[in-house]
Amino acid sequence: MKHVINITGYLLILAGCSLTAWLTYVILSESYVTVRAGVTSGFALRPRIVITSPVTDVVSQPMIQVIGYFPTEIETITYDITNASGINKSQNNWQNNGYVTSRFLDQAKVDRMTQESFKNRSKPWKPGSRIKRFEPIESAFTTNFFQLYDINLAKGKNRVTIHVRDESGKQYSTRRFYTLDYTSDKTPPVLTLIWPTNNCEVVGDDFELQAKVDDDNATIKTTIKDTQGRIHEGYAIVERNGLVWVKNLPVTPGSNEVTVVATDAAGNPSTNRFNVGRSSVTVNMQPLENDQLNKPLVKVHGTISDASCGVKVNGVEATVHTNGTWEAQKVRVSTSGTAIFNISIVRKPNTQ
Repeated sequence: MKHVINITGYLLILAGCSLTAWLTYVILSESYVTVRAGVTSGFALRPRIVITSPVTDVVSQPMIQVIGYFPTEIETITYDITNASGINKSQNNWQNNGYVTSRFLDQAKVDRMTQESFKNRSKPWKPGSRIKRFEPIESAFTTNFFQLYDINLAKGKNRVTIHVRDESGKQYSTRRFYTLDYTSDKTPPVLTLIWPTNNCEVVGDDFELQAKVDDDNATIKTTIKDTQGRIHEGYAIVERNGLVWVKNLPVTPGSNEVTVVATDAAGNPSTNRFNVGRSSVTVNMQPLENDQLNKPLVKVHGTISDASCGVKVNGVEATVHTNGTWEAQKVRVSTSGTAIFNISIVRKPNTQ
């Protein structure tokens, strides 16, 4: 006679057990079902996909980044989204792929693996033996953290279904519902200017504005007005981390008024105004050499129209030659993402 017991979703088929025997089956933890003291059945709960961001189900941003983790190694991760616009499935669509951003290394497991390998170093290996001569370090990676990039939501309810496949080929899924609602959002985005600063003199005929906004869904409109009243509009790029870039803003001699308006998806605007001038000195920097890419400290070089001036790159003083060329060593930049170089001119005092 067979009895089937359902313990927290797991079916255990027991041969020849009576009803009184069922009571000896207890749950010691969320991971294992124990048959008797010191013996585990090997039935573990399925790993769960955990979502850590967004933290709320109601959002006011039409594009979200879904962040979470999975307790074992991730082979692939994709998602489907269903909303008023229809169903967008991720099969064979690279734009809907998620990415593992980091992994947790279980150092304790690494230590156990090392000790086990040392202990078994002199033992002969035989077919069918349980002795592990070598276990790859990859097996010590446990929790995988992931991010699903740029999920476009429609107004109202959006159902996001996330699919994970682990390294053994097993499939796991979870669902989240996000409601896009602008009515409760009354807070405008906060935009902080990085460069140029107010009343700064910029070098050259145009410059690149840098800023940071706390809402990467915000729309940035930039205008610059010269002393003759001519207005030029710049087009901004907003990165996922909130960095803002507005390239090729023209600057003329005198005071140029710059206006930056950041507007979120709900229509809340914030405005920043400042003034910049144009320097009589011009300076240029050449592109990085190939052997300098992806390094934390790089060598840069360029030219300056007035060799009597000093040059600094990200705070590092450059060597300026009499022919107007210059170079700077060990300039610190980010090894990933966008490398930023802030070049400043130092006018040396007249010694005559």
